[in-house]
Amino acid sequence: INNVVYPIGDDFCSVTLVFLLSPLTNPLFKTTMFGWLTAVSVLLIQVSYAVHLLDRDVIKTLGNLQLPVDILYQRMHKAVKLNESLNRVFGVFPFLMFSELFLTTCLRLTHITVYKDAIKTQLYNVVQGLSEFIQILFMDFLYVFVVDYWQSCRPTVNDMLYRLSQTGRRFSARDARTHHLLAEQLVYGYCDCKYRAFVAVVFILSPIVLTIVLLWQKWTFWKRQGIPTDWSARSGRPFHIADNECHKKHGKVVGFYEGLRPCLSITDPELIRKVLVTNFHHFPNHRELTLDSEPMSKGLFLSRYPLWKRMRALHATSFTTGRIKAMLPIMSDTFERLATLLDPKARDSQVVDFRTVYDSFTFDVITRAVAGADANALDHPDDNPLFTSVITMFQNDQGVRDWLVFYMPFLRRFVDIPFFDPKKMQVISDTVDHVISERVANDAQVPDFLQHSVNASVWADTYPTPPVNVNKAFDKLTKDEVIGQAINMLGAGHETTASQLCLITRILALKPWYQTKLVHEIHNTLYTKDTNELSMDYEKLQKMPLLDAFIKEVMRLNCSVSRVDRMLTKDMYLEGIYLPKGTSIVIPIWALHLDPDHFADPDEFKPERFLQENLDDIKPYTYLPFSWPGALT
Repeated sequence: INNVVYPIGDDFCSVTLVFLLSPLTNPLFKTTMFGWLTAVSVLLIQVSYAVHLLDRDVIKTLGNLQLPVDILYQRMHKAVKLNESLNRVFGVFPFLMFSELFLTTCLRLTHITVYKDAIKTQLYNVVQGLSEFIQILFMDFLYVFVVDYWQSCRPTVNDMLYRLSQTGRRFSARDARTHHLLAEQLVYGYCDCKYRAFVAVVFILSPIVLTIVLLWQKWTFWKRQGIPTDWSARSGRPFHIADNECHKKHGKVVGFYEGLRPCLSITDPELIRKVLVTNFHHFPNHRELTLDSEPMSKGLFLSRYPLWKRMRALHATSFTTGRIKAMLPIMSDTFERLATLLDPKARDSQVVDFRTVYDSFTFDVITRAVAGADANALDHPDDNPLFTSVITMFQNDQGVRDWLVFYMPFLRRFVDIPFFDPKKMQVISDTVDHVISERVANDAQVPDFLQHSVNASVWADTYPTPPVNVNKAFDKLTKDEVIGQAINMLGAGHETTASQLCLITRILALKPWYQTKLVHEIHNTLYTKDTNELSMDYEKLQKMPLLDAFIKEVMRLNCSVSRVDRMLTKDMYLEGIYLPKGTSIVIPIWALHLDPDHFADPDEFKPERFLQENLDDIKPYTYLPFSWPGALT
């Protein structure tokens, strides 16, 4: 054995260096694990080569007339043991190979999908991933072919017995039988090695071929129907940018894929009408973002049908004209505090981060309107756990958790992957629960949105003087549903409004002539001669057409909601397009609003589009800043 190993000792040293240094010396690959896995393949080739040399040494031994039988027995026995060890290595090889390919593919897909890199960097990642994949295949197939070649050169049992008979020595029957059995074991081990190498090739090729066939079947779904497919616009960029470029390039109906799930993006008004109105019973649900265990899943915006239908019916009366009028004093009072905060900054020409200011302002308004509580985030934005939790929960970049929910939702069958931060969610839930519990303990009823939910819930039964529940058509809301709806209102209501206020402020700064016109209209409408002051009420707000048109045009050009989606509940055909159950229908709001077929000069800011005399020029279902008219979500 020493004589066999010694001639290739230098080779083993070089392989050891490769094994230790390949992660550092391979400049083409970022993935450190890839270097180690490649080195393992090199080691397997070296071990197989060692067995080949050992086999050659044994053959020479059989022709040695001076070699004692016991020495021959020892050498052949060691050869058999070494073959058994090699067989165990071969047993691990198929799993190792599959792990290499799977790991490399996952890492590169993560780089391409999650990280928001430039197109050049994305292309580099794709090329890099293909290079790694090809190198792994090359190394491992080289290994299999080399082993196969060496196996084919090894002697058979008859060859060995023939060599023994040519030695000219007479062996006893016992010696002959011993040599025959040893030779038979040795060749059996070689054949077993060759069989394992064949199994390894089959094991490697089968999942690769099956994966290619599966991906081809899934990723040609839209092509087979003649629907243009978008690939480049799904690389982690913001939806409003990716969707707009996609539809400018491919038209009003575009297919794409989220993992293996087909998705259809539409900006055709007729198709939108069919999805949102005519065939709504086929598309009642949004994408399933939250788990059932998350409080947000019980609210109106993220609940699933039929819970959504019940929630909508119970909360529809929350948004009557009378209730909205009742919110006006709250908004006016909070606005006065906002003006008090900004006036000295304006006089001193200070730089103001309006995103932070508007976050605090809208949060104060929404907490007072929804929960009757003054969060006072305007004065204390940094020392407010509830405000911090809401902000950090809704204003964060796309992370791995979001990527898994969007592109690998099947993982939720095996492990819970929450969409929102559980710790932040718990802070908000505890706060809402505390507010309701105090009301119940004090037998207090506050005229806000939260109280409307409480009165229609099981919480009403715990009041010393139970409030009247006017809605008898549906089961009462549970405590989790009340909390979930309150969180929906706090989060979604505050964040979208703050974003829209920022965009309005930006347009006013860039186009001061509209600011002048709006100030003039507001003064003329709100001025009261009796008091010689400006006074605001709900009716006067309806009498400012330019203000209304200005806000609508801002929401057309810079909508705070980038897209809405619907999930198909059963197989169907939509205008000749076959859609299997589970297909996601995406309505990209920005792409819809910036389509030149829907609005002339779509990139130009023209509030006049929404003046009364021009409303007839706007096509139905081409302006959807709030999903569609009449919908709560």
